[in-house]
Amino acid sequence: MSRKFEVVQGGAERERHKNNVVELTDYQPHFVSEVVCLRCLRRWISVRPEDVMLKDIACLACGPGFVIETGEYFGEVEDED
Repeated sequence: MSRKFEVVQGGAERERHKNNVVELTDYQPHFVSEVVCLRCLRRWISVRPEDVMLKDIACLACGPGFVIETGEYFGEVEDED
């Protein structure tokens, strides 16, 4: 099985490849929120796929089962036109 790799040269060819960049986050729905461990009170910003449940998020010190959201959500900011 042979794979063909395209060598990107300079100039116009490089510009063509630069314009083909795909933003992966457009295809991976996710939540961004502040979470806290109820056991050790450590807080951090959690970025996780939408199908990950809070009970599955693990604190680095305490493990899974102690994490809840604080209610602070971060997402795309809408323009106020």
